[in-house]
Amino acid sequence: MKPSHKERKSNKNNSTTAQGISAVLAAMRNVAEDECRRSTHDIPINAVQLESYLSTKLGGDNWSVSKADTAGVTSEYYRGICATSGQRVFVKLAKPTKGGRIQDAGLLTGASEVEFYNRLTSALDKTSTSMLGDKVHMPTSMVAESSRHRSRYVVVLEDLSPTNGANNGDNEEEKQENSKHIRFIQPVQALPTSDVKLILRALAAIHGKYWEDEDAIPSIYQKRTNRASKLVGLIIGKTIKQFRTKGGLIEPRSDTDRIIAATQRLGGIFAMDALLDALHPDLRTLVHGDCHGANIFMVEDENSNQEVGLLDWQTYFYGNPLADVASVLIMCLSAEDFAEHREVLMKYYLDALCECGIDINVTTDMLHEAVCCRTAYYLSGTLLGIAFVGMDDPERQGMLDRGWAMISRKASMLDLATFLEARLPE
Repeated sequence: MKPSHKERKSNKNNSTTAQGISAVLAAMRNVAEDECRRSTHDIPINAVQLESYLSTKLGGDNWSVSKADTAGVTSEYYRGICATSGQRVFVKLAKPTKGGRIQDAGLLTGASEVEFYNRLTSALDKTSTSMLGDKVHMPTSMVAESSRHRSRYVVVLEDLSPTNGANNGDNEEEKQENSKHIRFIQPVQALPTSDVKLILRALAAIHGKYWEDEDAIPSIYQKRTNRASKLVGLIIGKTIKQFRTKGGLIEPRSDTDRIIAATQRLGGIFAMDALLDALHPDLRTLVHGDCHGANIFMVEDENSNQEVGLLDWQTYFYGNPLADVASVLIMCLSAEDFAEHREVLMKYYLDALCECGIDINVTTDMLHEAVCCRTAYYLSGTLLGIAFVGMDDPERQGMLDRGWAMISRKASMLDLATFLEARLPE
């Protein structure tokens, strides 16, 4: 006798829980093994350790650091300034608590970003805008390292925030760099289509440079996807149970409830990228993986020439570039512009990609598949963000609530529930 739908669902839930618990135990072992290694303790996890670390790695005396206010939820963020040289840096660290280090060892997001900066960008050549491609600005990486078992990491970048005239530069190159105006995009900020075109053009440059070049992409993303999917499945499952209530974030039997349920049955958040990859196996390149507003900035020089900058490469992978394009359309356009302009903007991206020597045919159906997969990804991703932030950070909680409302509206416009349910196994 075949198991009933209810029995199959129960078995799948039990399997997801077991895999999640196994992932937590593995991460705990990695944290314990890291703590037994002397070299692990050279990597800072708090402000005091970071000040000493910056003096050792970058030189100079009297480094002072302070917490940085960002929209990020997966790391600890600091800004540092050297009193003797005026050098300023922005630093990402693993979370200092044991629970935070277990999370880092389980997700491998910090370790992935370390590999990205060490393998794919130049920390020394400031004369080059980026190793990624033309029209893309990357912050300079001074140091990026992680512990052996990836429970601690540190990424030290140039600080792109305004300096109010401090350290105007001792040479012509520094003066030119400081004359640039940097505009940070805010989370859930709707951008004009002119800005979105600039972002898509930058993505085309990145995608074109690494088209079908898997050997150039650090392979840690594969381990991260495999390991993180198990841990994330457990976390999101618990969050769904918490917020699936009448009048709550996930109203039972609503379209959102159907979307979340179908996403889980299809394999969860990471399965959305796998689904998109499977639909179009001939489209492969370096993918940023999280192209929303908080990870994008604009750089304008004194001649009004503009470049796009991309931050937070923790979830990069080798896969379908339409994931990045769809992310921008979903996360950076108003609902009205999303409805009216997404097909025109996709054509703009394809034209820019063609200028890079890559000529592909993307149909309207392919665009629809991409935005559906990525909308499902971001709905589940918002649940994950809520779990990481908790209820004691009202500012970030408010940001996530606004993001949830925006993504839910676009999911309704796409009839996302029907799209996902049509792909469920019999």
